[in-house]
Amino acid sequence: MATKTVLITGCSSGGLGAALALAFSDAGYTVYATARNPAKIDESLSKRPRVRALALDVTDAQQIAQVAAQVASETAGRLHVLINNAGGNYTMPVMDAHIEESKKLFDTNFWGVVRVTQAFSPLLVNARGTVVNISSIAGVLNTPFMETLRLEMEPFHVKVITVMAGNVETRFWVDGSNFVLPSNSLYTPIVSVITDAAEGTLSGKKKYA
Repeated sequence: MATKTVLITGCSSGGLGAALALAFSDAGYTVYATARNPAKIDESLSKRPRVRALALDVTDAQQIAQVAAQVASETAGRLHVLINNAGGNYTMPVMDAHIEESKKLFDTNFWGVVRVTQAFSPLLVNARGTVVNISSIAGVLNTPFMETLRLEMEPFHVKVITVMAGNVETRFWVDGSNFVLPSNSLYTPIVSVITDAAEGTLSGKKKYA
């Protein structure tokens, strides 16, 4: 039986990615331990049997494609587990946040996950695999200076309200009328359903011409 495979981003020494790589190695997986700078991957990890230490910057689409091609060639086109662990931190009050620095963080923490998952999706589909996205408790635990505007403005007696709107009559969906699904999409068999969603005609949403 072929060894199961896992690719983990953000495996620099001393972090969660490195610990996950060790755990999967102990479990008998072939581990692709990646980091933007592979020199930061602990030598004791990279020298383990069935562990491959690779350079992978989640903001570099070309490098991601190269690593995906390499993994595919070495695993008969299969990846059983993808762990999106790479991420950065930018602690700053929202009112003082530098927009360009915030964009860089978003490029890593959000679009990095999208890029990597897109590139490895054919391998995951072939293996009927699993995608694991390492997030943060900050998503549910409101902490000041971690993009929680309401708490940051409260001492100054400024209220911040988020409205989660349901279905309303609106022209919002008009811009979705140019939706075109890529020809090689996995979702081609249900293109009509996705088109309805993009154009606002799904689930009773009202589309305006």
